[in-house]
Amino acid sequence: MSYNIFAILRNLLSIILVIVTLSCESNGKSSNLTISGIIENNNLDTIYIKTHPNYHVTGKSINNWNLQIDSDNSFKETLEIPRGFYDLSVGDITYPIYLNKGYDLHITINDSKIEFSGYGAKENTYSQQSKALAEKLASVNFYHHFANLKEDKFLKLTDSIKSLYDKLINEASFDDNEFKNFLELENLALRTSKYLTYSFTRKNVDENYEKSNSYPIFFKGIDLKNEDFIEVPLFMMNLYIYSGLMTNNKLDSINDIGLAHLKLVKTDTTFMKSEKIREQLMYVTAFFNIEHTNNLDVFYETYNTSTKDIYLKNIIEKKYYKLKDYDIGSKVSNFEFINKNNELVSLNDLKGNLVYIDIWASWCNPCINEIEYSNKLQQKLNNYDIKFVNICIQTDSLKWQNVIREKSFDGIQLFCQPEEFADFKKNYLIESLPRYIILDKAGNIIDFNAKKPSDITLEDDLLNLNN
Repeated sequence: MSYNIFAILRNLLSIILVIVTLSCESNGKSSNLTISGIIENNNLDTIYIKTHPNYHVTGKSINNWNLQIDSDNSFKETLEIPRGFYDLSVGDITYPIYLNKGYDLHITINDSKIEFSGYGAKENTYSQQSKALAEKLASVNFYHHFANLKEDKFLKLTDSIKSLYDKLINEASFDDNEFKNFLELENLALRTSKYLTYSFTRKNVDENYEKSNSYPIFFKGIDLKNEDFIEVPLFMMNLYIYSGLMTNNKLDSINDIGLAHLKLVKTDTTFMKSEKIREQLMYVTAFFNIEHTNNLDVFYETYNTSTKDIYLKNIIEKKYYKLKDYDIGSKVSNFEFINKNNELVSLNDLKGNLVYIDIWASWCNPCINEIEYSNKLQQKLNNYDIKFVNICIQTDSLKWQNVIREKSFDGIQLFCQPEEFADFKKNYLIESLPRYIILDKAGNIIDFNAKKPSDITLEDDLLNLNN
């Protein structure tokens, strides 16, 4: 089977296919606040507030609020809105803002400059300062850069970056203690994510790398009983990755790693310090792994009997029944995408052939690593009625063309346009990459979660299926 939790690291490497957080939005509680301001030198009649994508709860819709601009360029609204981070869109410029109950926030925007006053101003001024610091550190504060550093230099840089943000937080005089608490926890979670990812991304640069005995424990400084961490986007992702690493260490004795991952989260004492945190982690693990199990019914039952949260259970239940619709022999929705010659190719065009579908993206390293194996496999099976269809998603068109040219990627190359992705994602249940699917000659499902090209048993499987 195909399973790679690290493809989800696009969420971390890009600081996301999805960023998961069970943040303040998930509790559904909203409180009134007032937001007002002046938009100078503009001819706009509406500005917009919407859920910040990095704080979007998986499975929930993104909320939007429209603020009308009066003839004097002012606006004022009282909103019932959950506490959290949002994007304020003014024309073609987007500003990150933070809103909480009781705020009486006044905003002045002149060209691209934004200033805050009133209750909530200190918190939002900090957000702009934090954004400026992030821009200054952009050339060194990302995962590919860390991977190229030796361990001692990586740890020194990581601690230095955390100290800079700690200093920024401590020098601010916040009115909102909840906001300060969130920032402190987020800063810890950010460091943890770096500890976690460096431990294996470094191996891509130095295959002989092994962590030193003095390497920090992953959850240094983090109290796994502190349920406030649930509101921090990276915290749950950190736990998910860590539990995945624990599961991967047992690969030799595991046939169904998706189910094994879920069972580990259910039973390992590491995740039992808080029942609420364990339950949320069960949800995240189920959300990403349910399509990577060979035992769908057992997987669903394991999750369903291990959680009490009705809202989260309903999300997994919908995914479960959707997957049940994709049993062996079921038909899949037709797709129609452009190829590298800008010609439309549909799934219906391929009937009469066994079809092996590879869904990939330019940013997905595990996807790219499979191209060499895919090319070799295609060369071996060139004389059989087997079509290899490689569908690129969430990628710039130019990058797509560059990859298939530089890697000499064989097979039918198709490009999913951004406006086509939502339907494709929904119809084919794409939550993580890489993803492989096998269809029979009539276009029916043989394997909705197929083996990757580097799996040495895939060649025989395809030959047997083609007979």
